[in-house]
Amino acid sequence: MSYHEPFLFRFNKHIIQVDNFTIQIKNTIKFLTHYHTDHFQGINLNDHVYCSQITAQLLLANKKAKPIILNSPIDLNGLLITPISANHCPGSVMFLFEELQTRKIVLFTGDFKYDLNQSLCICWGILQGLIDILILDTTYIQQKQFISQQYAIIQGVNYLRQHFNHDNDKILFNSYIVGKERILLAIASALDIKFYATNKKRNQSLKIIFSDKFSDFFTEEDNNLGTIIIAKSDSQKKQYFSKYSKFNKIFMIEPTGWVKKFTTYQDKNYPQIIHIHIPYTEHCDSQELKNFVNMIKPKQIISILAKNMYHNNKIIQQLSTQSYQSASISSSINYI
Repeated sequence: MSYHEPFLFRFNKHIIQVDNFTIQIKNTIKFLTHYHTDHFQGINLNDHVYCSQITAQLLLANKKAKPIILNSPIDLNGLLITPISANHCPGSVMFLFEELQTRKIVLFTGDFKYDLNQSLCICWGILQGLIDILILDTTYIQQKQFISQQYAIIQGVNYLRQHFNHDNDKILFNSYIVGKERILLAIASALDIKFYATNKKRNQSLKIIFSDKFSDFFTEEDNNLGTIIIAKSDSQKKQYFSKYSKFNKIFMIEPTGWVKKFTTYQDKNYPQIIHIHIPYTEHCDSQELKNFVNMIKPKQIISILAKNMYHNNKIIQQLSTQSYQSASISSSINYI
């Protein structure tokens, strides 16, 4: 998950605001790439915000969310917008903007995971060389290479197969309201167990994401055979560690892109707790970013996280050996 300042840009006669709505400016068209706190924060219950169908369902309190069907363009007064799968978390999308009068094309990636083998890449052959400006998430630009998601999951599953005892142990899974579901499903299938979400919002999100398959992997009863999903809160961790102290071992699974290798260690304060850090991320490493940029060949690049033009140029230099222009960046509205 990446944090960035509110991102606004003027696209001919339209002012576009994508993610993080802590700055409220009149007459903007609002877009939300996915349902993570640092992206939907500041959103007003009365805001008309365009997003994917899953994200619109997750925004339960916002009755004015406007879902857009994946890969289906909509026309907003001469501005064509197409949501494309971002392969990040359920409901996450990129937004492709095309101004019909000027024919200018802008791609806003938001958080994404580039994978040549997935549907994310279907449209890139058509768009290659046509994108005027790529607005790119560069959260992990300094990370040379992540291990594959599949290998990270295999490491976690194999460890639990060897050490987890159904009768005497408990598994705690550290997660956000949305994200890391692939690991959940892999563990549930491998160990033949179901998950229980203590957080009501997390439980609701799982029902939305998995729909009629929810009961295949999840339960709404906290029983000894089920595992548990908790939010990212140290106070909650302590609460559940005490609650499940009767178990022989408690495996605390923490998937994150901020660790480089699979590690396990015993908790100093709670000896029965085994922490499992899985190097799993739903972001791009630097090589994936380079591959993505080199495939679509944009004419200009803006890093979503760039603080100024100088910072943006530094990031661009890391992305490709080709010469790319750095589009204009200001502290509030980026004119493109």
